[in-house]
Amino acid sequence: MAVRFVSPDPDAYPESGAVEEAYLPSCPAELLERHGARVLRPADAMVVAGWPSERSSRFLPTVYRANALLMPAEAWNDGPTRSGIEGVLRDMGLQALTSGSDLRPAGAPVSLALALLPDASARTIDAWEVLQRMREASSRERAGLDPAVVRRFSLDHLMFTGVGLTGVPWDVTGLGERVNGGRAGGRSRIPVSLPGPAPSRPALARRPTVLVPDSGTGPHPWLDVYDPSQGGQSGDEFIVVAPDIQAAILENEKLLASTAPVELLVGHRDGPMTTDPLIGEVAADAGHGTFIAGVVRQAAPRAKVLAVRIVHTDGVAYLSDTLLMLHKALDRVRAAQKRNGDPDLMIDVISFSIGYFEEWPSAAKYTSQLAEVVGKLTEHGVVVVAAAGNNATTREFFPAALSTRLSGKGPRVVGVGALNPDGSKALFSNEGAYVSCWADGVCVVSTHPTDIDGSETPDHHVPALGRKGFDPDCFSSGFAIWDGTSFAAPQAASAVLNALIEVAETERTPLTDCTRSATRKRAEAALDLLR
Repeated sequence: MAVRFVSPDPDAYPESGAVEEAYLPSCPAELLERHGARVLRPADAMVVAGWPSERSSRFLPTVYRANALLMPAEAWNDGPTRSGIEGVLRDMGLQALTSGSDLRPAGAPVSLALALLPDASARTIDAWEVLQRMREASSRERAGLDPAVVRRFSLDHLMFTGVGLTGVPWDVTGLGERVNGGRAGGRSRIPVSLPGPAPSRPALARRPTVLVPDSGTGPHPWLDVYDPSQGGQSGDEFIVVAPDIQAAILENEKLLASTAPVELLVGHRDGPMTTDPLIGEVAADAGHGTFIAGVVRQAAPRAKVLAVRIVHTDGVAYLSDTLLMLHKALDRVRAAQKRNGDPDLMIDVISFSIGYFEEWPSAAKYTSQLAEVVGKLTEHGVVVVAAAGNNATTREFFPAALSTRLSGKGPRVVGVGALNPDGSKALFSNEGAYVSCWADGVCVVSTHPTDIDGSETPDHHVPALGRKGFDPDCFSSGFAIWDGTSFAAPQAASAVLNALIEVAETERTPLTDCTRSATRKRAEAALDLLR
Protein backbone atom coordinates (compact mmCIF):
# COMPACT_ATOMS: atom_id res chain seq x y z
CA MET A 1 0.00 0.00 0.00
CA ALA A 2 1.53 3.28 -1.12
CA VAL A 3 0.31 6.34 0.79
CA ARG A 4 2.21 9.63 0.60
CA PHE A 5 1.21 12.65 2.64
CA VAL A 6 2.58 15.84 1.09
CA SER A 7 2.60 19.60 1.62
CA PRO A 8 1.48 20.95 -1.76
CA ASP A 9 2.93 24.24 -2.91
CA PRO A 10 0.08 26.63 -3.83
CA ASP A 11 2.43 28.42 -6.22
CA ALA A 12 2.71 25.21 -8.23
CA TYR A 13 -0.95 25.59 -9.16
CA PRO A 14 -1.43 29.12 -10.50
CA GLU A 15 -4.84 30.42 -11.47
CA SER A 16 -6.03 27.87 -13.97
CA GLY A 17 -8.03 30.30 -16.07
CA ALA A 18 -11.52 30.23 -17.47
CA VAL A 19 -11.19 26.85 -19.17
CA GLU A 20 -10.36 24.90 -16.01
CA GLU A 21 -12.72 26.92 -13.80
CA ALA A 22 -15.62 26.17 -16.12
CA TYR A 23 -14.78 22.49 -16.35
CA LEU A 24 -17.74 20.16 -15.98
CA PRO A 25 -17.89 16.77 -17.68
CA SER A 26 -20.90 15.86 -19.75
CA CYS A 27 -23.62 14.35 -17.56
CA PRO A 28 -25.89 11.81 -19.29
CA ALA A 29 -29.49 12.95 -19.77
CA GLU A 30 -30.66 9.57 -18.48
CA LEU A 31 -28.93 10.17 -15.15
CA LEU A 32 -30.30 13.71 -14.84
CA GLU A 33 -33.84 12.45 -15.44
CA ARG A 34 -33.42 9.64 -12.93
CA HIS A 35 -32.62 12.14 -10.18
CA GLY A 36 -34.73 15.10 -11.28
CA ALA A 37 -31.57 17.12 -11.85
CA ARG A 38 -30.27 19.96 -13.99
CA VAL A 39 -26.84 21.15 -15.07
CA LEU A 40 -26.13 24.78 -14.19
CA ARG A 41 -24.55 26.36 -17.26
CA PRO A 42 -23.63 29.92 -16.27
CA ALA A 43 -23.84 31.23 -19.84
CA ASP A 44 -27.55 30.33 -19.90
CA ALA A 45 -28.44 30.81 -16.23
CA MET A 46 -30.31 33.63 -14.52
CA VAL A 47 -27.99 35.97 -12.57
CA VAL A 48 -28.62 38.76 -10.08
CA ALA A 49 -26.58 41.95 -9.76
CA GLY A 50 -24.15 41.71 -6.86
CA TRP A 51 -24.12 37.90 -6.74
CA PRO A 52 -21.45 36.68 -6.42
CA SER A 53 -20.32 39.65 -4.38
CA GLU A 54 -16.62 39.31 -5.25
CA ARG A 55 -15.89 41.49 -8.27
CA SER A 56 -13.45 38.98 -9.76
CA SER A 57 -15.67 35.98 -9.07
CA ARG A 58 -18.36 34.31 -11.15
CA PHE A 59 -20.62 31.30 -10.90
CA LEU A 60 -19.27 28.00 -12.23
CA PRO A 61 -21.03 24.93 -13.65
CA THR A 62 -22.53 22.37 -11.29
CA VAL A 63 -25.31 19.75 -11.11
CA TYR A 64 -28.30 20.08 -8.77
CA ARG A 65 -31.78 18.75 -8.03
CA ALA A 66 -34.31 20.98 -9.76
CA ASN A 67 -37.00 20.74 -7.10
CA ALA A 68 -35.03 21.20 -3.88
CA LEU A 69 -33.39 23.92 -1.82
CA LEU A 70 -31.42 23.68 1.42
CA MET A 71 -31.35 26.31 4.12
CA PRO A 72 -30.13 26.59 7.69
CA ALA A 73 -32.65 25.40 10.26
CA GLU A 74 -32.40 28.67 12.16
CA ALA A 75 -33.41 30.59 9.04
CA TRP A 76 -36.46 28.42 8.34
CA ASN A 77 -37.50 28.48 12.01
CA ASP A 78 -37.30 32.27 12.16
CA GLY A 79 -40.79 33.67 11.54
CA PRO A 80 -39.89 36.79 9.51
CA THR A 81 -37.33 34.88 7.40
CA ARG A 82 -39.79 32.10 6.63
CA SER A 83 -42.42 34.67 5.68
CA GLY A 84 -39.94 36.29 3.30
CA ILE A 85 -39.11 32.92 1.73
CA GLU A 86 -42.75 31.96 1.34
CA GLY A 87 -43.51 35.38 -0.14
CA VAL A 88 -40.92 34.93 -2.90
CA LEU A 89 -42.22 31.44 -3.62
CA ARG A 90 -45.81 32.65 -3.71
CA ASP A 91 -44.91 35.35 -6.23
CA MET A 92 -43.51 32.56 -8.42
CA GLY A 93 -46.60 30.38 -8.02
CA LEU A 94 -44.69 27.94 -5.83
CA GLN A 95 -44.83 26.49 -2.34
CA ALA A 96 -42.31 24.69 -0.14
CA LEU A 97 -43.05 21.24 1.26
CA THR A 98 -41.10 20.14 4.34
CA SER A 99 -40.92 17.00 6.41
CA GLY A 100 -42.78 16.93 9.70
CA SER A 101 -40.45 14.22 10.98
CA ASP A 102 -38.34 14.64 14.09
CA LEU A 103 -35.56 12.47 12.62
CA ARG A 104 -33.60 15.49 11.37
CA PRO A 105 -30.85 16.28 13.91
CA ALA A 106 -30.66 19.69 15.51
CA GLY A 107 -28.56 22.03 13.40
CA ALA A 108 -29.01 20.08 10.17
CA PRO A 109 -30.29 22.12 7.22
CA VAL A 110 -33.94 21.96 6.21
CA SER A 111 -34.81 20.46 2.81
CA LEU A 112 -37.50 22.31 0.89
CA ALA A 113 -39.27 20.35 -1.85
CA LEU A 114 -40.57 22.90 -4.36
CA ALA A 115 -44.04 22.41 -5.83
CA LEU A 116 -46.65 24.44 -7.71
CA LEU A 117 -49.42 26.13 -5.75
CA PRO A 118 -52.79 24.50 -6.50
CA ASP A 119 -54.05 27.55 -8.41
CA ALA A 120 -50.76 28.47 -10.10
CA SER A 121 -50.24 28.84 -13.82
CA ALA A 122 -48.08 26.30 -15.61
CA ARG A 123 -44.36 26.91 -15.17
CA THR A 124 -41.01 25.17 -14.91
CA ILE A 125 -39.70 24.53 -11.40
CA ASP A 126 -36.01 25.38 -11.19
CA ALA A 127 -34.30 25.65 -7.81
CA TRP A 128 -31.61 27.89 -9.31
CA GLU A 129 -34.19 30.44 -10.45
CA VAL A 130 -35.86 30.31 -7.01
CA LEU A 131 -32.52 30.88 -5.30
CA GLN A 132 -31.77 33.83 -7.57
CA ARG A 133 -35.19 35.37 -6.87
CA MET A 134 -34.51 35.11 -3.15
CA ARG A 135 -31.12 36.76 -3.62
CA GLU A 136 -32.75 39.51 -5.65
CA ALA A 137 -35.39 40.06 -2.96
CA SER A 138 -32.74 40.27 -0.24
CA SER A 139 -30.75 42.81 -2.27
CA ARG A 140 -33.90 44.96 -2.41
CA GLU A 141 -34.27 44.66 1.36
CA ARG A 142 -37.47 42.68 1.18
CA ALA A 143 -38.84 42.17 4.69
CA GLY A 144 -37.43 39.08 6.38
CA LEU A 145 -34.68 38.34 3.86
CA ASP A 146 -31.27 39.40 5.13
CA PRO A 147 -28.55 39.05 2.45
CA ALA A 148 -26.18 37.48 5.01
CA VAL A 149 -28.78 34.79 5.71
CA VAL A 150 -29.70 34.23 2.07
CA ARG A 151 -25.99 33.68 1.28
CA ARG A 152 -26.30 30.43 3.22
CA PHE A 153 -29.21 29.09 1.15
CA SER A 154 -28.01 26.29 -1.12
CA LEU A 155 -28.85 24.08 -4.04
CA ASP A 156 -29.15 20.37 -3.35
CA HIS A 157 -26.09 19.32 -5.37
CA LEU A 158 -25.65 15.92 -6.90
CA MET A 159 -22.48 14.32 -5.56
CA PHE A 160 -20.58 11.64 -7.47
CA THR A 161 -18.16 8.88 -6.62
CA GLY A 162 -14.57 8.90 -7.81
CA VAL A 163 -14.76 5.75 -9.93
CA GLY A 164 -13.51 4.86 -13.40
CA LEU A 165 -10.89 6.47 -15.56
CA THR A 166 -13.21 9.25 -16.65
CA GLY A 167 -15.24 9.44 -13.49
CA VAL A 168 -18.41 7.40 -13.85
CA PRO A 169 -21.19 8.47 -14.17
CA TRP A 170 -19.69 11.31 -16.25
CA ASP A 171 -19.81 9.15 -19.33
CA VAL A 172 -21.58 8.32 -22.54
CA THR A 173 -24.78 6.58 -21.52
CA GLY A 174 -25.36 3.03 -22.74
CA LEU A 175 -21.70 2.04 -22.89
CA GLY A 176 -21.26 1.35 -19.18
CA GLU A 177 -17.69 0.84 -18.07
CA ARG A 178 -16.38 -0.07 -21.52
CA VAL A 179 -15.49 3.56 -22.20
CA ASN A 180 -13.16 3.65 -19.22
CA GLY A 181 -10.25 1.90 -20.91
CA GLY A 182 -7.22 0.48 -19.16
CA ARG A 183 -7.68 -3.30 -19.13
CA ALA A 184 -9.33 -6.17 -20.97
CA GLY A 185 -12.36 -4.96 -22.87
CA GLY A 186 -11.72 -1.40 -21.74
CA ARG A 187 -13.05 -2.12 -18.24
CA SER A 188 -12.36 -0.34 -15.00
CA ARG A 189 -13.66 -3.25 -12.88
CA ILE A 190 -13.07 -6.97 -13.42
CA PRO A 191 -13.45 -9.99 -11.12
CA VAL A 192 -10.28 -11.63 -9.80
CA SER A 193 -9.22 -14.35 -7.37
CA LEU A 194 -7.31 -13.50 -4.21
CA PRO A 195 -5.42 -16.29 -2.43
CA GLY A 196 -5.05 -16.32 1.32
CA PRO A 197 -7.26 -15.55 4.31
CA ALA A 198 -8.44 -12.21 5.63
CA PRO A 199 -5.83 -10.34 7.70
CA SER A 200 -6.02 -11.13 11.42
CA ARG A 201 -7.58 -8.59 13.81
CA PRO A 202 -5.70 -8.41 17.11
CA ALA A 203 -7.92 -7.20 19.94
CA LEU A 204 -7.94 -3.57 21.07
CA ALA A 205 -9.60 -1.91 24.05
CA ARG A 206 -11.48 0.19 21.49
CA ARG A 207 -11.23 -0.15 17.75
CA PRO A 208 -10.87 3.18 15.92
CA THR A 209 -13.89 3.70 13.69
CA VAL A 210 -14.03 5.02 10.14
CA LEU A 211 -17.37 6.27 8.83
CA VAL A 212 -17.83 5.22 5.19
CA PRO A 213 -20.78 7.04 3.59
CA ASP A 214 -21.23 5.10 0.38
CA SER A 215 -23.38 2.52 -1.42
CA GLY A 216 -23.95 0.33 1.63
CA THR A 217 -23.03 -3.27 2.34
CA GLY A 218 -23.05 -6.44 0.26
CA PRO A 219 -22.41 -10.08 1.22
CA HIS A 220 -18.80 -11.13 1.65
CA PRO A 221 -17.19 -13.65 4.04
CA TRP A 222 -14.57 -11.13 5.18
CA LEU A 223 -17.11 -8.47 6.11
CA ASP A 224 -19.38 -9.46 8.98
CA VAL A 225 -22.04 -6.86 9.81
CA TYR A 226 -23.65 -5.84 13.10
CA ASP A 227 -27.07 -4.23 12.78
CA PRO A 228 -28.26 -2.79 16.13
CA SER A 229 -31.87 -2.85 14.95
CA GLN A 230 -31.77 -6.66 14.91
CA GLY A 231 -31.08 -6.86 18.65
CA GLY A 232 -28.32 -8.68 20.46
CA GLN A 233 -24.81 -7.59 21.35
CA SER A 234 -22.04 -6.79 18.92
CA GLY A 235 -19.56 -9.61 18.51
CA ASP A 236 -16.67 -7.46 17.28
CA GLU A 237 -17.98 -7.46 13.71
CA PHE A 238 -15.91 -5.50 11.21
CA ILE A 239 -18.84 -3.45 9.90
CA VAL A 240 -21.47 -1.69 12.00
CA VAL A 241 -24.51 -0.02 10.44
CA ALA A 242 -26.57 2.89 11.74
CA PRO A 243 -30.36 2.39 11.42
CA ASP A 244 -31.04 5.85 12.89
CA ILE A 245 -28.98 7.56 10.19
CA GLN A 246 -30.57 5.42 7.46
CA ALA A 247 -34.03 6.35 8.75
CA ALA A 248 -33.23 10.08 8.56
CA ILE A 249 -31.92 9.70 5.00
CA LEU A 250 -35.01 7.76 3.94
CA GLU A 251 -37.30 10.42 5.43
CA ASN A 252 -35.47 13.13 3.48
CA GLU A 253 -35.71 11.18 0.24
CA LYS A 254 -39.43 10.55 0.75
CA LEU A 255 -39.91 14.31 0.97
CA LEU A 256 -37.92 14.91 -2.21
CA ALA A 257 -39.80 12.10 -3.96
CA SER A 258 -43.07 13.96 -3.41
CA THR A 259 -42.21 16.38 -6.22
CA ALA A 260 -39.49 14.71 -8.35
CA PRO A 261 -37.99 11.29 -9.15
CA VAL A 262 -36.04 9.65 -6.32
CA GLU A 263 -35.01 6.02 -5.93
CA LEU A 264 -35.41 5.60 -2.18
CA LEU A 265 -32.48 4.25 -0.19
CA VAL A 266 -34.17 1.75 2.15
CA GLY A 267 -31.82 0.17 4.66
CA HIS A 268 -28.07 -0.41 4.50
CA ARG A 269 -27.93 -3.15 1.85
CA ASP A 270 -26.42 -2.23 -1.52
CA GLY A 271 -28.73 -2.42 -4.53
CA PRO A 272 -30.22 -2.66 -7.07
CA MET A 273 -27.59 -4.56 -9.03
CA THR A 274 -28.60 -2.89 -12.30
CA THR A 275 -30.17 0.41 -13.29
CA ASP A 276 -31.38 -1.12 -16.57
CA PRO A 277 -33.18 -4.41 -15.83
CA LEU A 278 -33.99 -5.08 -19.50
CA ILE A 279 -30.26 -5.07 -20.33
CA GLY A 280 -28.92 -6.37 -17.02
CA GLU A 281 -25.50 -4.71 -17.01
CA VAL A 282 -24.05 -4.29 -13.54
CA ALA A 283 -24.74 -0.78 -12.25
CA ALA A 284 -21.75 1.55 -12.33
CA ASP A 285 -21.31 1.64 -8.55
CA ALA A 286 -22.95 -1.56 -7.33
CA GLY A 287 -20.54 -2.97 -4.76
CA HIS A 288 -18.68 0.33 -4.36
CA GLY A 289 -19.14 0.49 -0.58
CA THR A 290 -18.19 -3.16 -0.14
CA PHE A 291 -15.01 -2.58 -2.15
CA ILE A 292 -14.07 0.37 0.09
CA ALA A 293 -14.77 -1.62 3.26
CA GLY A 294 -12.48 -4.33 1.90
CA VAL A 295 -9.68 -1.81 1.37
CA VAL A 296 -9.91 -0.90 5.06
CA ARG A 297 -10.19 -4.58 6.03
CA GLN A 298 -6.85 -5.24 4.32
CA ALA A 299 -5.01 -2.03 5.16
CA ALA A 300 -6.27 -1.38 8.72
CA PRO A 301 -7.65 -4.69 10.02
CA ARG A 302 -7.66 -3.56 13.66
CA ALA A 303 -10.18 -0.80 12.88
CA LYS A 304 -13.90 -1.07 12.20
CA VAL A 305 -16.21 0.49 9.62
CA LEU A 306 -19.43 2.38 10.28
CA ALA A 307 -21.22 1.95 6.95
CA VAL A 308 -23.95 4.38 5.90
CA ARG A 309 -25.78 3.88 2.61
CA ILE A 310 -25.94 7.26 0.92
CA VAL A 311 -24.87 6.53 -2.68
CA HIS A 312 -27.23 5.12 -5.30
CA THR A 313 -25.82 2.33 -7.44
CA ASP A 314 -25.42 4.71 -10.39
CA GLY A 315 -22.84 6.60 -8.31
CA VAL A 316 -25.03 9.55 -7.28
CA ALA A 317 -25.58 10.95 -3.79
CA TYR A 318 -27.49 14.05 -2.69
CA LEU A 319 -25.91 16.86 -0.71
CA SER A 320 -29.03 16.98 1.49
CA ASP A 321 -28.54 13.33 2.50
CA THR A 322 -24.83 13.93 3.06
CA LEU A 323 -25.47 16.88 5.36
CA LEU A 324 -28.03 14.90 7.36
CA MET A 325 -25.54 12.06 7.73
CA LEU A 326 -22.76 14.40 8.87
CA HIS A 327 -24.95 16.10 11.48
CA LYS A 328 -26.00 12.69 12.81
CA ALA A 329 -22.32 11.73 12.91
CA LEU A 330 -21.55 14.94 14.83
CA ASP A 331 -24.26 14.03 17.35
CA ARG A 332 -22.62 10.61 17.83
CA VAL A 333 -19.21 12.15 18.39
CA ARG A 334 -20.58 14.65 20.91
CA ALA A 335 -22.36 11.85 22.77
CA ALA A 336 -19.17 9.78 22.89
CA GLN A 337 -17.13 12.74 24.14
CA LYS A 338 -19.46 13.58 27.01
CA ARG A 339 -18.42 12.62 30.50
CA ASN A 340 -19.37 8.96 30.91
CA GLY A 341 -20.25 8.90 27.21
CA ASP A 342 -20.44 5.71 25.16
CA PRO A 343 -17.09 5.15 23.37
CA ASP A 344 -18.80 2.76 20.93
CA LEU A 345 -20.46 5.83 19.37
CA MET A 346 -17.12 7.46 18.57
CA ILE A 347 -16.10 8.18 14.99
CA ASP A 348 -12.37 8.77 14.50
CA VAL A 349 -12.15 9.14 10.71
CA ILE A 350 -14.58 9.85 7.87
CA SER A 351 -13.61 8.50 4.44
CA PHE A 352 -15.41 10.28 1.59
CA SER A 353 -15.31 8.76 -1.88
CA ILE A 354 -17.89 11.24 -3.18
CA GLY A 355 -17.83 14.92 -4.03
CA TYR A 356 -19.15 17.69 -6.25
CA PHE A 357 -18.14 20.89 -8.02
CA GLU A 358 -19.33 24.01 -6.18
CA GLU A 359 -20.79 26.84 -8.28
CA TRP A 360 -19.46 29.50 -5.89
CA PRO A 361 -16.21 28.07 -4.47
CA SER A 362 -14.76 31.41 -3.38
CA ALA A 363 -17.49 31.69 -0.73
CA ALA A 364 -17.52 28.04 0.33
CA LYS A 365 -15.54 28.61 3.51
CA TYR A 366 -18.03 31.13 4.82
CA THR A 367 -21.41 30.13 3.41
CA SER A 368 -21.26 26.40 2.69
CA GLN A 369 -23.32 24.24 5.02
CA LEU A 370 -20.93 21.40 4.16
CA ALA A 371 -17.94 23.45 5.34
CA GLU A 372 -19.79 24.33 8.53
CA VAL A 373 -20.50 20.78 9.67
CA VAL A 374 -17.14 19.41 8.49
CA GLY A 375 -15.46 22.20 10.45
CA LYS A 376 -17.36 21.20 13.59
CA LEU A 377 -16.36 17.57 13.15
CA THR A 378 -12.67 18.41 12.78
CA GLU A 379 -12.88 20.67 15.84
CA HIS A 380 -14.02 17.57 17.74
CA GLY A 381 -10.93 15.71 16.50
CA VAL A 382 -12.44 13.74 13.61
CA VAL A 383 -10.08 13.31 10.65
CA VAL A 384 -11.94 13.87 7.37
CA VAL A 385 -10.37 12.20 4.32
CA ALA A 386 -11.87 12.86 0.88
CA ALA A 387 -11.23 11.71 -2.68
CA ALA A 388 -10.01 14.43 -5.05
CA GLY A 389 -12.10 13.17 -7.99
CA ASN A 390 -11.32 11.57 -11.35
CA ASN A 391 -11.73 14.31 -13.92
CA ALA A 392 -8.08 15.23 -14.59
CA THR A 393 -8.79 18.83 -13.64
CA THR A 394 -7.47 21.35 -11.14
CA ARG A 395 -10.98 22.61 -10.46
CA GLU A 396 -11.76 22.20 -6.75
CA PHE A 397 -13.77 19.10 -5.80
CA PHE A 398 -15.66 19.28 -2.50
CA PRO A 399 -15.36 18.19 0.29
CA ALA A 400 -11.71 17.40 -0.56
CA ALA A 401 -11.13 21.08 -1.41
CA LEU A 402 -11.95 22.03 2.19
CA SER A 403 -8.37 21.00 2.99
CA THR A 404 -7.26 24.54 2.09
CA ARG A 405 -10.35 26.36 3.35
CA LEU A 406 -10.78 25.17 6.93
CA SER A 407 -8.03 26.22 9.31
CA GLY A 408 -9.76 26.16 12.69
CA LYS A 409 -8.89 24.06 15.69
CA GLY A 410 -8.50 20.39 14.88
CA PRO A 411 -6.99 18.28 12.10
CA ARG A 412 -7.13 19.57 8.55
CA VAL A 413 -9.20 17.83 5.90
CA VAL A 414 -7.09 15.47 3.76
CA GLY A 415 -7.67 15.61 -0.02
CA VAL A 416 -6.50 12.40 -1.72
CA GLY A 417 -5.31 11.86 -5.28
CA ALA A 418 -4.67 8.50 -6.98
CA LEU A 419 -1.36 6.81 -7.81
CA ASN A 420 -0.53 4.23 -10.46
CA PRO A 421 1.11 0.96 -9.34
CA ASP A 422 4.51 2.39 -10.35
CA GLY A 423 4.06 5.34 -7.98
CA SER A 424 3.29 7.97 -10.62
CA LYS A 425 0.17 10.11 -10.43
CA ALA A 426 -2.79 8.55 -12.21
CA LEU A 427 -3.68 10.39 -15.39
CA PHE A 428 -7.36 10.63 -14.42
CA SER A 429 -6.77 12.01 -10.92
CA ASN A 430 -7.69 15.58 -10.10
CA GLU A 431 -4.87 17.67 -8.70
CA GLY A 432 -4.36 21.00 -7.01
CA ALA A 433 -3.18 22.71 -3.86
CA TYR A 434 -5.97 20.95 -1.95
CA VAL A 435 -4.55 17.47 -2.64
CA SER A 436 -2.43 16.77 0.43
CA CYS A 437 -2.10 13.01 0.05
CA TRP A 438 -1.53 10.51 -2.76
CA ALA A 439 -2.42 6.83 -2.48
CA ASP A 440 -2.81 3.76 -4.69
CA GLY A 441 -5.88 4.19 -6.88
CA VAL A 442 -5.25 2.08 -10.00
CA CYS A 443 -5.63 -1.70 -10.19
CA VAL A 444 -6.65 -1.83 -6.54
CA VAL A 445 -7.73 -5.31 -5.39
CA SER A 446 -10.48 -5.57 -2.80
CA THR A 447 -13.68 -7.28 -1.74
CA HIS A 448 -16.78 -7.28 -3.94
CA PRO A 449 -20.31 -8.53 -3.18
CA THR A 450 -20.46 -12.21 -4.07
CA ASP A 451 -24.07 -12.04 -5.27
CA ILE A 452 -23.46 -9.70 -8.24
CA ASP A 453 -23.61 -11.43 -11.61
CA GLY A 454 -24.47 -9.29 -14.62
CA SER A 455 -25.94 -10.22 -17.97
CA GLU A 456 -22.68 -10.47 -19.90
CA THR A 457 -21.55 -14.00 -20.64
CA PRO A 458 -18.34 -15.77 -21.65
CA ASP A 459 -17.52 -15.96 -25.34
CA HIS A 460 -17.37 -19.76 -25.19
CA HIS A 461 -19.04 -22.34 -22.98
CA VAL A 462 -18.69 -26.15 -22.99
CA PRO A 463 -21.24 -27.27 -20.35
CA ALA A 464 -20.54 -30.99 -20.68
CA LEU A 465 -16.93 -30.48 -19.64
CA GLY A 466 -17.46 -27.57 -17.24
CA ARG A 467 -15.34 -25.31 -19.41
CA LYS A 468 -15.98 -21.71 -20.42
CA GLY A 469 -14.29 -18.43 -21.17
CA PHE A 470 -13.85 -15.58 -18.71
CA ASP A 471 -17.14 -14.14 -17.38
CA PRO A 472 -16.44 -10.40 -17.12
CA ASP A 473 -19.22 -9.47 -14.69
CA CYS A 474 -19.62 -12.51 -12.43
CA PHE A 475 -18.18 -11.59 -9.03
CA SER A 476 -18.86 -14.82 -7.15
CA SER A 477 -15.13 -14.98 -6.34
CA GLY A 478 -15.73 -12.06 -3.97
CA PHE A 479 -12.86 -9.95 -5.27
CA ALA A 480 -12.28 -7.42 -8.03
CA ILE A 481 -9.80 -4.95 -9.46
CA TRP A 482 -11.09 -1.37 -9.69
CA ASP A 483 -9.71 2.15 -10.30
CA GLY A 484 -10.40 5.58 -8.88
CA THR A 485 -9.64 8.15 -6.23
CA SER A 486 -12.63 6.46 -4.54
CA PHE A 487 -10.21 3.73 -3.53
CA ALA A 488 -7.23 5.95 -2.82
CA ALA A 489 -9.21 7.76 -0.10
CA PRO A 490 -9.84 4.67 2.09
CA GLN A 491 -6.17 3.73 1.82
CA ALA A 492 -5.26 7.16 3.21
CA ALA A 493 -7.97 6.74 5.85
CA SER A 494 -6.49 3.36 6.77
CA ALA A 495 -3.06 4.94 7.21
CA VAL A 496 -4.64 7.45 9.61
CA LEU A 497 -6.39 4.66 11.54
CA ASN A 498 -3.12 2.75 11.93
CA ALA A 499 -1.35 5.94 13.02
CA LEU A 500 -4.06 6.59 15.63
CA ILE A 501 -3.41 3.13 17.07
CA GLU A 502 0.35 3.74 17.09
CA VAL A 503 -0.03 7.12 18.78
CA ALA A 504 -2.35 5.60 21.38
CA GLU A 505 0.22 2.90 22.14
CA THR A 506 3.38 5.03 22.13
CA GLU A 507 2.12 8.25 23.68
CA ARG A 508 -0.16 6.66 26.24
CA THR A 509 -3.31 8.35 25.01
CA PRO A 510 -5.63 5.32 25.02
CA LEU A 511 -8.29 5.04 22.35
CA THR A 512 -10.80 4.56 25.15
CA ASP A 513 -10.22 8.21 26.10
CA CYS A 514 -12.76 9.85 23.80
CA THR A 515 -12.73 13.29 25.37
CA ARG A 516 -12.59 16.13 22.88
CA SER A 517 -9.09 17.23 23.89
CA ALA A 518 -7.67 13.69 23.78
CA THR A 519 -9.33 12.93 20.44
CA ARG A 520 -7.99 16.10 18.85
CA LYS A 521 -4.50 15.62 20.27
CA ARG A 522 -4.41 12.02 19.05
CA ALA A 523 -5.63 12.98 15.56
CA GLU A 524 -3.08 15.75 15.11
CA ALA A 525 -0.27 13.51 16.37
CA ALA A 526 -1.32 10.78 13.93
CA LEU A 527 -1.25 13.18 10.97
CA ASP A 528 2.14 14.52 12.09
CA LEU A 529 3.40 10.94 12.14
CA LEU A 530 2.31 10.43 8.53
CA ARG A 531 3.65 13.65 7.06
